[in-house]
Amino acid sequence: MRRHRLDRPGTAPMAWIALVLLLAASVIAQFGVGAEAHFDIERWPGGMALFGVAAAAAGVLAAWLLGRLLGRRDDYYDDDGR
Repeated sequence: MRRHRLDRPGTAPMAWIALVLLLAASVIAQFGVGAEAHFDIERWPGGMALFGVAAAAAGVLAAWLLGRLLGRRDDYYDDDGR
């Protein structure tokens, strides 16, 4: 069976490198765009990238907490004869 390209061992490091390059490009592009800042974090170099990473981490944490709160055991739906 042929493996999908996302299953290959070298794919994860390439994805991380691409992510870091995109974040660096967004920080560099911030210097070329003159926009009015409404919040202090918008004035920091890379502030919006930092905000995006923090928001994504908060989303993952919230999903993990919901999973722990609403999750069931692996055998929850097993037929135990009742």
